[in-house]
Amino acid sequence: MIPRFALALVFSAIIPCVFAADIAAHKGSAQFLDGKIVCVSIFADDESSSWGKARVSPYAKKTVDYMKIATKWISKKARKFERKPEFVHDFFGNGGIFYRTKFDCDMTDNAIASKFVWRYIERAIDLGWIRKTYGTDNIFFVVFLNTGKKNRVHSRAQCYCGKSAYPYEIVYINRYVDGIETSPAAYAHEILHVFGAEDLYCADSLNNFPSEFVAYCAETYPNDIMFTINDKFRGSIYDKITNDFSDIDAYYVGFLSECAEVTRFSLHPSEHLPPN
Repeated sequence: MIPRFALALVFSAIIPCVFAADIAAHKGSAQFLDGKIVCVSIFADDESSSWGKARVSPYAKKTVDYMKIATKWISKKARKFERKPEFVHDFFGNGGIFYRTKFDCDMTDNAIASKFVWRYIERAIDLGWIRKTYGTDNIFFVVFLNTGKKNRVHSRAQCYCGKSAYPYEIVYINRYVDGIETSPAAYAHEILHVFGAEDLYCADSLNNFPSEFVAYCAETYPNDIMFTINDKFRGSIYDKITNDFSDIDAYYVGFLSECAEVTRFSLHPSEHLPPN
């Protein structure tokens, strides 16, 4: 769980027209946490990890279960704000949004991973077909890596901020981090990022999140999903998510048009608000 990452590399490839209209709005491919949302799953091997020969291995089965727990939890929280996100998964290759591949690099190297994934999406995934088949422009990608217990690189989200050459919003889930299996709460945390949610656990001068705000969150929202992915009593849990979803989170994912804490601490506006 690290601050949001947006790699500002510019390649010579033409920006695809699939999401051209929304690129101007700086939302990227994961546009709104409402309605039908296609989750394109990419189970990937790399130089140091593999899911094995099976199309969906027994190890991947846990990943599938955790993803379902995470998206159901998000959908349940959204209903409080009269939003109804419908996440569409395909973990067994029947719906055209499941992919199995190998990248010839270390995919935990954040500096290069995005380049490989962007090119893979361009080459292998027919986004026009997905939009037509599922009837939505609301798409995000999840790269699942079967990292071992010695891996120390956290799962992360790559969000479109108007700076990269591609609008694809991608969640990278590493199976283990520092010997601990990645929990459903971590999946939910990273998915919320691509829809605009912000980390509440660290100061960020770039996004104008002062240390005073972080201290306030630690006291007021210690169990918030964007502040922690652990249960305060049990640590990492795997059969459900027990974290909270605050109005701050609701504001940044576009469920609320205003938020008292944003005004109080002069935080940056939600990406879902009309530009000034």
